[in-house]
Parts: sequence; C-alpha cells; structure tokens
Amino acid sequence: MLHVIEAGEGDVPIVLLHGFGTGARGWRPQLETLSGKRLVLAPDLPGFGSSAGPFSLARACAEIVELLDDRGLGLVDLCGLSLGAVVALELALCHGEQVRRIVLCCGFLSLPEVMRAGQQEMAASLRTMPPEAASGVVADLVAGVPEPDRAAAVEDLGGLAPADFAAIVDEVNSFDRTAEIEAVALPALVCCGDRDASNIPLSRDLAVGLKTHLHLVPDAGHVANLDAADAFTALVQHAGELTG
Repeated sequence: MLHVIEAGEGDVPIVLLHGFGTGARGWRPQLETLSGKRLVLAPDLPGFGSSAGPFSLARACAEIVELLDDRGLGLVDLCGLSLGAVVALELALCHGEQVRRIVLCCGFLSLPEVMRAGQQEMAASLRTMPPEAASGVVADLVAGVPEPDRAAAVEDLGGLAPADFAAIVDEVNSFDRTAEIEAVALPALVCCGDRDASNIPLSRDLAVGLKTHLHLVPDAGHVANLDAADAFTALVQHAGELTG
C-alpha cells in the first residue's frame, strides 16, 4: 500500500507523481496551492519515503490504480515529474479510462542510445557499491533539489540501497513507448525547465508524440516544480486551457 499525502477537496482529484530525487514531500508548494481548490494526492512511489519497495513501473502503476479504487475516485488528472512522468505516461496508456488529463514534466518516450549507454554504466557501478555507499548516492541525486526541500528528499531516499537505485535506472533505461504513444487520446501538457538542457529535446519529442506543445518553465532546472514553484503550479492550474 502506498503512503499518500492528501490535501484539499474537489470534483476531479489530481495525483502528483514525484521524480527519482524526491518523495511525495517534494510536491510541497503544489500541495499547498492546488489543495485550495481541489483534492490533491501525492503518493510516495514504491521504495520511496514511507512506501514499501521495491520499485518497478508495473508495481507503481498497480498500486496507484489500487489507491484510486480504494478511495472510490473516478477520473483523475495526473501530473508527473521525471520518473513520475514515466509512471504517469504508463498509466495513461494502460488505464486511460481513469485519467482525464496528463501533465508531464521532464518526461520522455525513450532515451537515446548515448544516454542509455551512460545509464547502463551507472547501473553497473551502483551494483558494485556496498550498502553503506547509499548516502553518497543520495547526496548526488538530491543535489539539484533546492532548499528547504533537500533535507526531506534525503530522508525520502533513505530506504534505498545502491542496488535499488540500479534497478530503477534499469527500469528507466528500458522504457520505450514510441510505438504506443498514438494510443494516448488524452489532453496532455508537456513541460520542462528551461535550464534542463539535456531533457528539453526529450520533452520536445514527447510533446510531438502527444500532439501538443512543449512549455518551458522559466528559470527552472530538472526539479522544475521546486525551482520555479509559482510558474510550474500556474501551468498545472491552467492545464485545461493549455491542452484544450
């Protein structure tokens, strides 16, 4: 069962899916703002924060669907960042009947070969590390998380060992929905931080696949929802106007 931060109330809930370098608490600004008008659910993905692991894409999707069913929720909006965008896209493909709209930040359809090779090397290195090396891995992963949210991110990744990180890297590396993307018939908003140079081309390809436009979040890096919280939240709030 996923641990969930829940706030607010409203007709169409929004589910916030965090990235590789944070847990559910990484949505702090959006939880505070969006909950003023709607129900907001921010789960810790499997293995992160207070949710039991291990992480897998299939497990994350299954447990999110279980969460929605247990609460008797109908249609929901999904907003995912990085790893969370991968989960959100998979949910849109496999459980589109439960999704009204998707917002994907720093997501992708598939990684280019050169990035896959680098990820494979990273995973291989992680597998050789002893468990006590996890703190160093966590420090690297949260380096882009701005204060005051970095301490929470460190805690939320504290239950993951180097081998767990390697398994997540493998999941991301093998993800490829290029052939299936046309099956997504949902309104979609795709965005990326304007300083996240390596991910902008991937987000642009994702936007093309979803037949929408790429919105760049000004003055934001990879963790766009924290780097430029107000601008990011405004995009999410007006997603309906921007996606049609």
